[in-house]
Amino acid sequence: MQALRKYVSLAEPQVAHVAMAGFALAAIGLTVQDTFGATTMAAGLGLALALAGSTYVATGASTKVRLGTALTALVAAPLLFFGGPLQLLGGVSVAALALGIAYTRIA
Repeated sequence: MQALRKYVSLAEPQVAHVAMAGFALAAIGLTVQDTFGATTMAAGLGLALALAGSTYVATGASTKVRLGTALTALVAAPLLFFGGPLQLLGGVSVAALALGIAYTRIA
């Protein structure tokens, strides 16, 4: 029974704080409206911070691999909103990213 338990500790807790700040910015940006467009920028920044922080925390590898997955997520996710070949490229990139993160967690 002891071998099944695995203690997971976050080496860099400030990354989780960045991801939570991103979720908060996204929530504020998506719920509050203004006439200047500042909330739209806050929502975009919040979603980007939440995406990068979440993929960084989810990846169970070295710092270089974590930064690589965060950067890949930041590039691949917006491609999903385009049409045609760019959307296909974004979908393939996000799927490869998810498989890579799953592999680092299993291995």
